[in-house]
Amino acid sequence: MSKVTSAWPASSSSRPAPTPRRGVPRRNDGTHHRRAAAVGSISGTHHPVDDAVVRACLDGDEPAALEAAARAVEAGAGHTLYPSSKSALAQWLRRACVTPGWAGAGIPLNAIAPGVVRTPMTAPLFEDERMLKAMNGAVPMPLNGHADAEVIAEALRWLIRSDAGDAR
Repeated sequence: MSKVTSAWPASSSSRPAPTPRRGVPRRNDGTHHRRAAAVGSISGTHHPVDDAVVRACLDGDEPAALEAAARAVEAGAGHTLYPSSKSALAQWLRRACVTPGWAGAGIPLNAIAPGVVRTPMTAPLFEDERMLKAMNGAVPMPLNGHADAEVIAEALRWLIRSDAGDAR
């Protein structure tokens, strides 16, 4: 069987974010500004997924997710792993963001799903006229084109910035 490994530590699906370290700005009430954001993807909603991978990810069972991923690769379905991970992330975010460990603790948990981003990995896709046409058909970009990674980083920076005001 193909070996799939992870460098990520196992974690609980509802565990709140760790307490910020020294130097993190505090609110007027003395509590830390804590925010979290993730990068989602349309591929988690528009492409086939491996249900066993998604289920294991949502269960927080990394060994089972790795085993399911290895089975998918062996079966020639490795292409389903990225959409599976993004589907699991989107489902987890929707489930977790309203829990006591996140919203109840005053920690906004947000996501962005930017579509196809211009990076060194996607450069060959943009250079191939057929692929560009397929991407533009599958993932229409409403703001007149595909964003560079720096634009996505700025959106994430805004979501997690410590000087963002509260709604109260």
